[in-house]
Amino acid sequence: MTYNPLSKEERERFEKSHQKFYEKYIKARKVEKLLINKYIDKFHSMPLDKRSELIDKIISKYESDEYKDREMFKLHYEPRCTLYWYLDDYAEKYGEELPNDENNPFPHSIRMIDNKYIVRKMYGQGTVIDVWKVE
Repeated sequence: MTYNPLSKEERERFEKSHQKFYEKYIKARKVEKLLINKYIDKFHSMPLDKRSELIDKIISKYESDEYKDREMFKLHYEPRCTLYWYLDDYAEKYGEELPNDENNPFPHSIRMIDNKYIVRKMYGQGTVIDVWKVE
């Protein structure tokens, strides 16, 4: 005889609740993806100089010592670079894929935006995205 703490009715109620939560979660992720794509398309429709200016501001914010120190002091781990994820999504859709360095032990993707910026995503124990301007 197996021990089962839930009655049949409780189990069915739990399964329905779980299914409802899962459907709601999937719907929210779809809406989020639609919004992200909308903003990526809006970003792409910006004039090149405005887009470059915005990317430069994002890079300078995340590379500043003030931001890094504040994030490290506040959170006690690597600073969050949320906007880099959006730049990576943008680069996936509109960027040019560059060849990977075979000597790098971590899987990664490298893309170029507007022949000015490189977006690199590296996978390891976590995912890191770097963005820099080509000189």
